[in-house]
Amino acid sequence: MKVAAPAAILTTKRLILRPFREEDDKDVFAYAKDDETTRYLTWPAHRDVAESAWAIRTFFLKPGVWAICKAEDEVCIGCIELRTGNDPVDFGYVLRKDLWGCGYMTEALRAVLDEAFAHLKLDKVTGAHEQGNNASASVMRKCGMHWFARKDHVQVSPVKFADMEYYEITEEQWNADRRRR
Repeated sequence: MKVAAPAAILTTKRLILRPFREEDDKDVFAYAKDDETTRYLTWPAHRDVAESAWAIRTFFLKPGVWAICKAEDEVCIGCIELRTGNDPVDFGYVLRKDLWGCGYMTEALRAVLDEAFAHLKLDKVTGAHEQGNNASASVMRKCGMHWFARKDHVQVSPVKFADMEYYEITEEQWNADRRRR
């Protein structure tokens, strides 16, 4: 399925989702160095700023990958990606640990889902999290997503297997949920 490129910049009440810049390397390292933050990701904690700079150049400088920044200062506090090349389309995200529980990731995911349905005209978006990652499950449910499957021992990276929980939301469900908000 060929999908148009997502918007370069998305804004919410408190956030700007924008393309990464190479100078975000120190901000990325601030969250990527933490083992607890990266516990459920497909990549390990970064060892130094140079590794974060490499990740930005190698993975983050492409359409559909946004630096999550507070609108007040544009400091990069996380990352969210809409993977339109996957079938079904899915996403991934990470947020600096000291900002967990503040609603930032729910706000960012809502902006990305709105982009997916309102502008990219997608029919459905899926998401997954490792079993036990209750915070990620909560974000997806707050965004109107519905659990649909569990798969055990899924290979999530070349060296990592995990039990996964899967969620989805259709354009119709998204639009119905938006009317209720």
